[in-house]
Amino acid sequence: MSAASTAREAASASMSRRAELATQIAWLEASMAQMGERLAALRAALADIPEVVVPAPGVVLIEGLRADAAKLDERSARVVSALAGRRERVRDALLADAATAAWVHEVEQFESSVRPTLAALPEGYRTAILVHHQTVVDKVAAAVAALETQPVDVEGDLLTVEMVWAVDAPGGRPELWIGVLPVPEDVATAGSTRVEDLSTWVAARVVQALYEAIGAGSRPGVDVASGGHEGLLALEVDLTGMPEGFVADIEERLTLVLSGAGDLLGARVEVVPRRIDVDLLLPSDEVDDV
Repeated sequence: MSAASTAREAASASMSRRAELATQIAWLEASMAQMGERLAALRAALADIPEVVVPAPGVVLIEGLRADAAKLDERSARVVSALAGRRERVRDALLADAATAAWVHEVEQFESSVRPTLAALPEGYRTAILVHHQTVVDKVAAAVAALETQPVDVEGDLLTVEMVWAVDAPGGRPELWIGVLPVPEDVATAGSTRVEDLSTWVAARVVQALYEAIGAGSRPGVDVASGGHEGLLALEVDLTGMPEGFVADIEERLTLVLSGAGDLLGARVEVVPRRIDVDLLLPSDEVDDV
């Protein structure tokens, strides 16, 4: 074969191979373009799907209690208004009766005119006046209490909220009863500066149930401690030395007191006590802040 013929064959083979490779490259480039478009579409679809983070059970619990606290706070506006109306009616009723009206006026006159002069009086006179004044105050208080025996009535649908409680029993022996209420922690810390409302009523009824259980258990020296847990009111009772069945007695008293409280019934509020695992309130790495 001549050199020219060999060169022509080599050139033909090169052109054929180059054409083949060019075809494959074109196909791959087209495929990659399609894959790029598909990849962009998948990324866009992924971005449209929100990332869902499942909160810890304890977080869900606290969020639920806070939601219930918000509901109570909303209903409290009606309760505060109803209480103000009842106070006006009570005062009108006191003044409508001649005897109680005289007591009310005497108390008011004492505060405005007599009390400022007490310091200048001899001790014997001062003591006699204060004793008489307390007698009148007690009469007014008794009359007011008689007029306030009926709870206020609030219009609205039945509002059901939860309080949760647990027992810390390391080694199987109950040591601490813990309750968290759907009310702000300042119910316990604000004292007399806080306006009476549904939150104070709920807290008072739970404390009432606890002290009834303590009294029934013949442990009058035991106290109910209060504090905060995640911004909510927490209560504690030391179970050390309590008789067997005391926890069950607390559970029973809570149900009875909360279901039969006239003030809560009048406000159309149902508080349901629910027992939970103590780890939901006090994880192993959490320091008790109550």
